[in-house]
Amino acid sequence: NKGRKPWINKSETEKEEWKKKISESRKGKYIGKNSGAAKSIICITTMRIFESIVDAGRYYNCDNSRITKCCKGERKYCGKLEDGTELVWRYVKWNHNKKYVILN
Repeated sequence: NKGRKPWINKSETEKEEWKKKISESRKGKYIGKNSGAAKSIICITTMRIFESIVDAGRYYNCDNSRITKCCKGERKYCGKLEDGTELVWRYVKWNHNKKYVILN
């Protein structure tokens, strides 16, 4: 099986141990700003910058996929403030001198 499917030919107990080991090794590593695919975004409404969509979603209690669609221009906004103000999102590109450019 050469490492492609390490759970084949294993007992159920061995499979569960393997899954638990992999799960433990990945905890917290590939989400939010630690993800290799993370992009910085800005909430245009509040001018607050986040290192990742996951961080922004947690902060404002918004759906990550909807924030992504907003950044891509497929939606006008995602989420609202307590006063009903719509949250508008855009991707941010950082320059070498730590200044940012709002994309789109």
